[in-house]
Order: sequence, then structure tokens, then C-alpha cells
Amino acid sequence: MRETVHTQPEREPLDCRDVAAQYRDAMARLATGVVVVTCWIDGKPWGTTVSACCSVSLDPPLILASLRENTASVQAIRRSGTFGISILGQRTVDVARFASRPGQAKFIHEYCDVVPDTVTPAIRDSVAHACCEVDQQVRAGDHVLFVGRVREVFLHTNDRPLVYHSRDFCGIGQGAPSDS
Repeated sequence: MRETVHTQPEREPLDCRDVAAQYRDAMARLATGVVVVTCWIDGKPWGTTVSACCSVSLDPPLILASLRENTASVQAIRRSGTFGISILGQRTVDVARFASRPGQAKFIHEYCDVVPDTVTPAIRDSVAHACCEVDQQVRAGDHVLFVGRVREVFLHTNDRPLVYHSRDFCGIGQGAPSDS
């Protein structure tokens, strides 16, 4: 009996720029939930839209958020050791768009509810909000992964989730939600 040997065809090495562009396009096809990571800067509520966020553990309750390094948010979180995560619904697409604009100040006071005795600002009409203490931080490429120990959770609305897909915000089972 003859053994069949399968070999891989020879390929040209990929240019790293091609891989980066293809990777960016591939990740645009991954539908993700949308959150605003919140903190305080100069005593004012600040937030940045993030789609790289996930639950890590229930015991203890840990959540992960990935933020671009060298941003005001990362510096503020490192100073305070705390951050909030507001999980957005379709009715909060306006704050998602506002807090995702690169290169602009992201003071979010007009989008926040002041909750007495909470450590982090919470987005009004968000689906839920978690107040976190930094448990770990890991530098990963041009981002910092913050793992937060969840200290408080507030359940707000029963709004349908806001999703980021193909570089746009949309709802599940329908087209992009309109701004409020």
C-alpha cells in the first residue's frame, strides 16, 4: 500500500501591511456588543466607546476591556484604579457615536446619570452598568487590557442590545438604529 503525502503549496510571504489590512477587515465582520468605558477626568465624567469587552469570570466577577494605549482614558484609569462599563442598548447609539470619535474630548456629562455613592459615571438609559476596580492590566500591542473586579452592578433598561458590525452600529434583527 502506498502512502499519500500531502504538501502545502508554496506561497509568497505576506506583506505585514496586507495582513494588518485583512485582519482589520476580518474583525469588522465580527459582531460585538458595545459599551462605554467610563472614568473621571478633572472631576468630570469621561467615556470612550469600546467593542472589545467580555466577561472573564463569575467567581470572582471579572470583566475585561481593551483600550488603545496612550489615551486619556487609560491614564485616568491607571491613576484612579477604577473604571465603569455601561452596556449600551439601541436607544443609546448617540452616546456610542459621540464617545467613539477619535481625537476629541469625550466628556459625557450630558449622557450620564449621577448615581450617589458610585465610583464611576453611568450612561443614562444604558442596559446595565458595572463599577470596577482594576485587578490586572496587560499591555497587548497598541492596547491595554484592563481586567476589572466588578464591585457594583446596576440593571437599567430592557432595551435591545446595540451591536457593532461592519464598522457601524446596528440593532439585532434590523438596520442601524437612528440617533435619538
